[in-house]
Amino acid sequence: MRTTPRSSRRPAGRAEPRQDDTAALGSQCESSPTGSLQGLRTWPPGSPLAPSQSAEPPWPRTSSRKREMRLAFLVRLNDRLRQLDAPEEIAFEAARLLGEFTGADRVGYAEDGGDGKTVTVTRNYTAGVPGIEGRYRYVDYDPTLLRNLRAGRTVVRPDIAHDPSLSGTEKAAHEALQVGALVNVPLLKSGQLHAILLVHARAARHWTPGEVALFEDVAERLRADLERARAEAELRATRAWLAAALESMNDAVFIADAQGRFVEFNQ
Repeated sequence: MRTTPRSSRRPAGRAEPRQDDTAALGSQCESSPTGSLQGLRTWPPGSPLAPSQSAEPPWPRTSSRKREMRLAFLVRLNDRLRQLDAPEEIAFEAARLLGEFTGADRVGYAEDGGDGKTVTVTRNYTAGVPGIEGRYRYVDYDPTLLRNLRAGRTVVRPDIAHDPSLSGTEKAAHEALQVGALVNVPLLKSGQLHAILLVHARAARHWTPGEVALFEDVAERLRADLERARAEAELRATRAWLAAALESMNDAVFIADAQGRFVEFNQ
């Protein structure tokens, strides 16, 4: 098991998955914080960080070049998300861009259902693997996995097929969904699990610290853009309601700001 500390900076689904399928969102892990990078990252005990069959990332090996590419990607991501207003469209576009940039086979964003009991995965990016849209119950998660996610720890699994902490049933569930490696990035809000960014690879893959840091950064940016989009939608709805209410009144009505300037009035 390997961990590094991370600071916390995550609609109803269409189908209830089987309990075995829930394991494909992540599975058993144990952690003990050591060191410090951007986040708490959890690797399974005894699992090699770079299995021989791991897929290579699509970018150059030079560290400075990779940093430049990631920074350029984040700028492009921000520019693209700012053009969108619909939350589900924002989540999918972020998943698509991240998946294409890193060569991941599946990227999704799951949000707590607001009841503390379920999490919903909406439309997710896939490249030759099935989607995992649906509503999942926390009770079906392994307790240790859920404890790590609720503690804000990023769960990293580079080689699920050879992960000694996973049961045969859990490995079979991952195999059925073509998940050979994964990273789960949890997002907390007011100390509670709010959302999870899911990044999957079809085959075993060594997730570098730089990649994991990128996933964590994208998760935070995506959460911020979703909150912006929802706040703007709520503001537009409030303004539309106010305008309709004013127009329905026979008397002249004016609304002024603190400086005495008229900001709303009926005709």
